[in-house]
Order: sequence, then C-alpha cells, then structure tokens
Amino acid sequence: MELTLERCGSTNTELKRIVDSGRFLPSGSTLRAVAQTAGRGQRGNSWEAEPGKNLTFSILLRPGGLLPKHHFLISEAIAIATASFLASVIGDETRQAVRIKWPNDIYYGDQKIAGILIENALGMSGQILHTIAGIGININQAAFSDSLPNPVSVYNIIRQELDLESLMPRITRSITAFTDSLAPIIASGTSLHEFEAMYHSWLWRADAFYKWRDTASGTVFSAKIDKVMSNGQIILDLPDGNKIGYMFKEVEAIL
Repeated sequence: MELTLERCGSTNTELKRIVDSGRFLPSGSTLRAVAQTAGRGQRGNSWEAEPGKNLTFSILLRPGGLLPKHHFLISEAIAIATASFLASVIGDETRQAVRIKWPNDIYYGDQKIAGILIENALGMSGQILHTIAGIGININQAAFSDSLPNPVSVYNIIRQELDLESLMPRITRSITAFTDSLAPIIASGTSLHEFEAMYHSWLWRADAFYKWRDTASGTVFSAKIDKVMSNGQIILDLPDGNKIGYMFKEVEAIL
C-alpha cells in the first residue's frame, strides 16, 4: 500500500501517527511526501530535499520474530537494499562507487546520496513489533544548499532525470525482500555470517587507513575498518596493531 501526501513535516512522524491510531497497514506500506518540510536525519540533523525532485518516504516493515538485539540487522538490510537499488539505477553494479557509510548513510564516492532513519517499536512479548524507516534519496535535484557538506544526486551523476513513479516500487521491493529474509537468516548461523559479510563488502572506506575523530575527546587518528559487530559497534584497526570499538555517534569519519 502506498500513501502519498503533497506536503508533510516528517514522513516517519506521520506514518507512526497512522499506525498508532490503530489502522492496520501491511508490511511494505509506504508513506511518501512530495514536499517534506521537517525531514529528520541521524544525529538530530534535518534532511533537505527539493519538492517533487527526490524520493522522500517512510516504509513500514514487520520483520517478524526479531528481538531488540537484532535491531542492527534491520539497519544493515535496509542499507544494503538501498545501496543495491542505487547501484542498479546509476549503473554501478560492480559497486565501485556506491557504498554504505557506517552505519547506514549511502554514499557515491565521498558524497552523500541517501540517508536512512530507523525507528523500531517493541511488542508486549519483547519482540520488534514493527519498524518504520524514513528514507531520503537524492534523485533529480540538480543543486543543493551551501549548508549541506557533501550532497550528490543521481541526476548529478548520470545527467538524466528519472521517473520517480517507476522508481518507488523498485526501492520498496528491494527493502522488503532484504528485511523479509532476516528471520530465516537468523535461524541459520552460516547465513547470518554471510549476510554480515555482505554488509561489510558494501562499507565505505573499508579498504585502507583513513582519518577518524573521537567525538568525545575530539582526537583525530588513523584507522582502518576491521568489522562491524552485530550490535552495530564498529571495530577499527589502529596502525600499531591494536583495535578499538565505537558505537554510533562516538566516532566519525573525516571527509
């Protein structure tokens, strides 16, 4: 089911309001905004998008049987699905440029092309009842505000405007396919390792040492991504052979 609003503040907030009202929406239902005036991003940031030029939507997912400890698997699945979709649209099937910037931003080269904000709701049994993922993908926007540090759009890359109506079902199918596969993947330890390896293969700047900043101390250091743990913690290799772990918001890559 796809719901479209000409204008709203945050699609995540609006979709959550609909679900909380008691109206049942099946997994994979989307709420899309032509113009989103208060889009939310990670770290409390806002998401800016020119009305009618991009995909700004939230999707409701009911992964089934997942526990709170599996929350990062959902994030990984949505990020892989979005990156796969964009690689297909751009023509980057070899994944030389489209990457996932830990934990789930999507980059093209060193520029941000999509952002994801995930909110999980728990049921009475303690399982994840549903997930609402807000996704903003820069598609046809040609110019961006100077206040944005490193944005890019599909149009900037391929110099061709694309039909948003035909793209929407493609990204929805990609996300639901990856998230629906999580329950059987969790049941199989081997498949789980393969899935996490797939996420790692998409990671931005996982091929060498780069500069990172400890957000608490402000210390800048050189490190290479070793792996990402099942709880979302990133493990970095230091030049001296030691390793250090950080949770989301505790460390940031320096562009």
